Amino acid sequence: MNEIYLKDFSSPVPETEEERFRRGRRYALKRKFAGVCTLVFGIVAVLAFLACLILLIVYEFRGDGEHALKIVLLSVSLGCGGGAVVCAVIAFLFGKLAQRADRLDLDFRERCDGEESFFVGEGTLATFEEDVLRIHAETGKETPVLVPYREMRMFSVCTRRAPKEKGEWSVVFEIPVKYLAKKGKYSAGDPPALVQTDGKARLYECIRRHNLELIGALPEQNPPKEKYLRLARYSFPDRAARKRAAMLMILGGVLLAASVPVGIFLNVTQGSLLGVFGMFILGRAGFSFVDAKSTLAFYREGVFWREAKRAERMFLKWEDVIKITFPQEKELPQLAVHCPYGVYRFPDPDGARDFLERNFPDKLQDGKTR
Repeated sequence: MNEIYLKDFSSPVPETEEERFRRGRRYALKRKFAGVCTLVFGIVAVLAFLACLILLIVYEFRGDGEHALKIVLLSVSLGCGGGAVVCAVIAFLFGKLAQRADRLDLDFRERCDGEESFFVGEGTLATFEEDVLRIHAETGKETPVLVPYREMRMFSVCTRRAPKEKGEWSVVFEIPVKYLAKKGKYSAGDPPALVQTDGKARLYECIRRHNLELIGALPEQNPPKEKYLRLARYSFPDRAARKRAAMLMILGGVLLAASVPVGIFLNVTQGSLLGVFGMFILGRAGFSFVDAKSTLAFYREGVFWREAKRAERMFLKWEDVIKITFPQEKELPQLAVHCPYGVYRFPDPDGARDFLERNFPDKLQDGKTR
């Protein structure tokens, strides 16, 4: 589970406001310190890497008669390269520490408000009471919103970015929009609002204690690590991005080809540098060309989507999928994956309907493709 098992929380939250303030300030300072160190070491790593490249270029332009100076330049450049690697590793470790400190700080602030309080947004808490969920500001200056349990639903959701069991667990509250919208700013047909909070053992225990229904699977302590089986994959190339990448590949190829005659007839160092730049541009453009596509894949365990040249990735397990439909919007066929907490829309590739009819007919609406 995503509960925070830290020694700081093995003892009760301090009773006095002064003690709570001191401990909260200590957590906040840890978080800020780790964040600043992550930024500083990251910048130093970039600067050291650039210095390494510059020194290598200067090293190449030095003549053969300056042997001692070339040894110094090479030594310093290698030192900068090593320093860049070390600083990058330290920045990564401080980044992990900053994430841990941030979660520790948030959990402490939740528990200061109450053992049954959980953040559902920046400065906004949801507190479980006898018959209602009280949504209120952390400062308590605004009027709280009281949502009866009988008018809301709760979903256990795991956000997976790859086709595997591991993911980030959360609980999503489905709340009628009338409770969260400003007066007169909603209509009866508006869909409910979805409010999310991090999944943790304290939250699951709180839901169980109030005898509330939690829709969806619960996180396992030791999830299986078996590899998921891919059954079909469909690609959607980004033609504009591939055209740009192809032009850069041509430029890189021209520079690489030109480096040979330049090195033979003009200057070996200049030819070498031209070849290095050509290889870099060609390699980077080649990677961009291959990467410029979206991917929709069906696995034995679920559906995977990857957006072209973006960090957006998601994997939906079949047990979280209610049905799949094929709506037609703006003359573009779509494949809509319906989950209890929302609908995800993807492009509809040729052959996907036949594949689903053969392999997952129970997921098609009424057994039909439309």
